[in-house]
Amino acid sequence: NVIQVVVVTDLVVGRYEILEELGDKKRAIDRLTGREVVVRSKPLDAPPNEALLERLVRLRHPNLAVFLHYFPVDGELLTISEFADGPSLESLLSESKPVEEGKAYGWMAGMVEGTQAVHEAGLLVGELSPSKVVIAKDDGVKLLDAGFAGLSADGASVQNEVATLAAIYRRMLGETAAAHPELEKIEAAQNCADMLAALKESATTAHLPDRLSST
Repeated sequence: NVIQVVVVTDLVVGRYEILEELGDKKRAIDRLTGREVVVRSKPLDAPPNEALLERLVRLRHPNLAVFLHYFPVDGELLTISEFADGPSLESLLSESKPVEEGKAYGWMAGMVEGTQAVHEAGLLVGELSPSKVVIAKDDGVKLLDAGFAGLSADGASVQNEVATLAAIYRRMLGETAAAHPELEKIEAAQNCADMLAALKESATTAHLPDRLSST
């Protein structure tokens, strides 16, 4: 079960071997690199927005599932992204118990830093929800499909995404949120930089290891 891709680059025909169907996408092996990837295809009703696609290819951050390649093929747009292995944050939150404070802080730090990278690229994450956050075995965080919607970041929309992050953090803390008075500063943040500063202050107060790389 191989997607046949013919492009005038150094890519080879049959580069991606499908391993598993994952709803509207497929997990595959890139035969050229040996890495696992996610393959999507969608009909092309109009020429692809190559400016957006190239911006996504250049967008790199440890907390983003990287957008690797795209190919217009036979009236469809084939996109290739990094495969992020691990459970979704949504599945972990559905266990109906608060996330341990240190983990919640680390996961939140990763989500905010990944979101900040998208905003700095002039884009919005888009669907920013626990179902689009993967938690790796090392407790690292990956945001899925960040920027794919092609929505431009402006002041109000950035604030909305920052508010969404704060709501996710409150949900992670669960009933213990009331014991975190510094949460008000996090929720009052207007952008990711402010939120990272508030997070770092919160971690210092709680004597948690510093997990932030950008403050």
